[in-house]
Amino acid sequence: FMPVHVAAQAPAGTPEGAREAACKRRVAAIGKARGAVVVDFRLPSPITTRDENYWDALHYRLPVAARVVAGLQAAAETGANAPDGSYRVLAHP
Repeated sequence: FMPVHVAAQAPAGTPEGAREAACKRRVAAIGKARGAVVVDFRLPSPITTRDENYWDALHYRLPVAARVVAGLQAAAETGANAPDGSYRVLAHP
């Protein structure tokens, strides 16, 4: 799940938030069943709470893209969540 600005994320405790959480659970279950890595950057984090990281609510800037690539590599190698809270590993083989 890609890092959209926190303003575009469905708030917890809302029907939209519940729908998004259910989607993440389903994707994680599919990923786990297939031996895939599933990583969630779509959460309030040091990336998604900073306006300067985005062109608009959905499109992040190049330095964020580099962080996503590095985060995906680390998640695949370790299976651990980001130490800074920028992503969570939802499934790992």
